[in-house]
Amino acid sequence: MFKKLISIILFVSLQSALVADGYNAGGDFTLDNALNFHGDLNFSQFTALGAQSVLAGMDFDGDGKKEILFTIDETLPPGGADPGKLGIFLYEADGSGGYNHVWHFVTPDPGNSLPAMFHADIDNDGLQEIYFGVPPAVGYNEGSWGTYIFEQNADSTFPGTATVLYQYGMTTADNFRPAGYEIYDLDGDGIKELCTVDRGVRRLSIVEPPSTGFDNLSTFTSEYLDTLDLNGGSLYNLDAVDFDGDGKYELWVNTWNNFSMTVFEATGTDAYSVESKMDQLYTTGDAASFRRNGFAFYDADGDMDLDAWFPMTDGKLYYLENTVSFTVDDVSLGTNQVTNGGLEDSTSGWDFFPSPMTNMELMSTGDTLLPGIITSTADTTSTGADTTLYDTSAAVLFTAHAGTGALKVSGLSTASGTNIENNAFFTFADTDPIAPGTQFVISAEFLHSSVDSFSTLGAHGTFFAKYFAPGWAWLGMNSTNFQGSTSEDTWHHLDVLCTVPAGATVVQVGVMHVQPTDTSLGSFYVDDLEVKLADSLGVDFLAADDFSEVLTFGTRNRGSDMGDIDGDGKMDIIATTGTGETVVRMEFMGGDPASASRYEVSTIFESKGAPADRYYPLDISESDLDGDGNLEVVLTNLYASNATQPQIFVLDYDKFSFDKGGDNPEHLAPNWSVAAMSYGADVDSVFGHDARTVIGGMDMDGDGKKEVICNDYTGRRVVVFEYDAANNAFDVVWTSPVITTHYAYNPRTMAVGDLDGDGRQEIVFPSRLEHSEGHHINQWDSPLAEI
Repeated sequence: MFKKLISIILFVSLQSALVADGYNAGGDFTLDNALNFHGDLNFSQFTALGAQSVLAGMDFDGDGKKEILFTIDETLPPGGADPGKLGIFLYEADGSGGYNHVWHFVTPDPGNSLPAMFHADIDNDGLQEIYFGVPPAVGYNEGSWGTYIFEQNADSTFPGTATVLYQYGMTTADNFRPAGYEIYDLDGDGIKELCTVDRGVRRLSIVEPPSTGFDNLSTFTSEYLDTLDLNGGSLYNLDAVDFDGDGKYELWVNTWNNFSMTVFEATGTDAYSVESKMDQLYTTGDAASFRRNGFAFYDADGDMDLDAWFPMTDGKLYYLENTVSFTVDDVSLGTNQVTNGGLEDSTSGWDFFPSPMTNMELMSTGDTLLPGIITSTADTTSTGADTTLYDTSAAVLFTAHAGTGALKVSGLSTASGTNIENNAFFTFADTDPIAPGTQFVISAEFLHSSVDSFSTLGAHGTFFAKYFAPGWAWLGMNSTNFQGSTSEDTWHHLDVLCTVPAGATVVQVGVMHVQPTDTSLGSFYVDDLEVKLADSLGVDFLAADDFSEVLTFGTRNRGSDMGDIDGDGKMDIIATTGTGETVVRMEFMGGDPASASRYEVSTIFESKGAPADRYYPLDISESDLDGDGNLEVVLTNLYASNATQPQIFVLDYDKFSFDKGGDNPEHLAPNWSVAAMSYGADVDSVFGHDARTVIGGMDMDGDGKKEVICNDYTGRRVVVFEYDAANNAFDVVWTSPVITTHYAYNPRTMAVGDLDGDGRQEIVFPSRLEHSEGHHINQWDSPLAEI
């Protein structure tokens, strides 16, 4: 660090105080704000204050000022009522590090604990909704439990009363406790679904919103209600993702039951099934996910599919390696389903459009693509007739990829228009169909010859699997495009991962030449087309050995989030330790995600001592809250009943940058501060800015004051400072002589010890003094020797 400094600052341990007494940030984070709502009239309905979850970084009203949305739950903090009041609050950043109240709602009646929270635009009308899940409490909130939905007004404000209160067609006796939400178009019908997990009886509800929009009479249509598959403990966490890459979204739900996970998947419009049910993956510690913002899905190993991290309630980080995704690396293939994909001697089995085959040619190894060069014309007959002589070594001949045959596909020179297509393919229908939902891989070899104009006139080839419903109704295709390669005259392999969509009765697999205009012709060659059905794919093949226990970051955990907090391309997992009163950052440094050695773990926030805090689900802001260019981590404190305890903390990532002007305690680890310092000018005008080593703690002159020795690398000497506790300063008490040398800078290191046993210590350092190079030894007040 010191080689970057113009001045040298030396420090010792002292207690520091930041924004709030007893709360300390570290590890390149600063505590920007601590929001304490004790005495605030907006919170006067609560007997005890505790923040239970938070979302950060939204801009609901589009004014450029970012917001935080959080819930208050009085049922769990010390001294709180149970059942108790629940509330949801929206605050907006003022651009200067402060936050202002915007909107809130507090339940009219007491309810049970741990309300759910979400925001989305489920009806795609451009107005955001806030979702607030109030659990029922029999005898308390018979008519006021359920999911409160607050849709923005036209002026982007939120109403004081709910736009709709949805109770899932149930009563308080059914004990449906909304604990987590996901909103996504799971079944691909163009309508987003509201997905809710119930922690009371462990159910999953998937409902469709009203097509006419929201009002106080709106209701939802139930698409799916699972009552059997979420066994064990409570439910809090769910997420929508296409983990296996088959084009169908799954809904992942975690159950607090020794790390249990159930995966549901859309099988069609308004239809769902359980695809994977993994119960009690780890039977010690009773691990569960306690996040409020989905799971941490990410391509951790860079193999082009999603993996996942799970920081769990047992204080351990787990990793899920994706071995079931629909990728070439993971796929297990069956036998080839086509005959004559290599076009040996004929086009048997192939279909063409336009039909019959147009501007295509069956090629054989040895066919001439470009004839030899004319070398001369000579009269070689008695009649005087000339004969043309060729240099056949300059001819360009065709070679198939395998075997002897291949297909040349050219543009349609007689066509007109744009994006003209010339197709050759295999058809799967009628007696040999490929069923909807089937996963398969198509592969082929392609060649572009340097004697052709394919790469210069804008044409391209497409390798495809096309899908049609009855009556040739178009359903779509899986495909990849290719153009002239920089490696001309070389065969190239292409493959495409495909899934037959619902309703498909005809599948075509083949190639087409696509030309932007009727003059951009050219050609390419195709050989060895194959179609292989896939197995061992999909989330239904998830297994316990896909999960790994990576590391322990605390004794327990109550919430986490994932994001690239410092913008270095390396994912950060930030997790609380609950009553452990710390917040931990785990930065993945690349390499094997299942190895603890590939993570840099640090504590970025802590509070110790009475009154105790309990950190609950946090959120990494989705955008910069205060405009300083850095993302924030927003924390919730559930145990914030004492008047001195904030409910919300805002941590700002602030990469260490030493303040040359002096004291900067915000960059120090918890419980440290700068106690004394010395500047370059305190030494002399020769003192440089490139110190390499500092050692300290000795008392060489025996006066009871400790010294620190610093090398002056560019000054070619060492400097001794003595700590002056009374004045919080380091005084310069000695410097070695400035020397003349014809070599580079020195010294880099130095040492202290009593070399001759006379009870007095010596300073030893290497020197390149002209005519006296070597290790110089200086005893206090008396130079001794040079060696």
